[in-house]
Amino acid sequence: MSTLVGKSYHPINGAAEQIWEGFSWPCLLFGCVWYGYKGMWGWAFIALILAVATAGVSWLILPFFANEQYAKHLLGRGYLNEEQWRERTSISVSGTGGAGPNVNISTASELEKLVSLKEKGALTDQEFLQLKDKLLKT
Repeated sequence: MSTLVGKSYHPINGAAEQIWEGFSWPCLLFGCVWYGYKGMWGWAFIALILAVATAGVSWLILPFFANEQYAKHLLGRGYLNEEQWRERTSISVSGTGGAGPNVNISTASELEKLVSLKEKGALTDQEFLQLKDKLLKT
């Protein structure tokens, strides 16, 4: 049985994805299609190959690891855990209060985060330029 353990937040638009722990029933029912739906194309291909090679037995094993794989996949794409998201939103709110040294440090750190997200592939070049321009105008 799986239990909800938290959420991961998209670094740009703040969209939340639920993080589950334990056995994944959707992975058991849909196998490699579940991995594809979650955007884990490498694992979808691996699950398909394993299903063919093991005559479907792998579909009984992979669900025990699927939720943990998805959580790692989100973190690898730049998603933030709940603590990081709270910290980031509190910096954003406090950074808009007025001019001072914290605003410059906040802007520089936000730019570093954007560069990091672009390098990880979470942002396209166009999204990166739009967000950079928006950040530098504030």
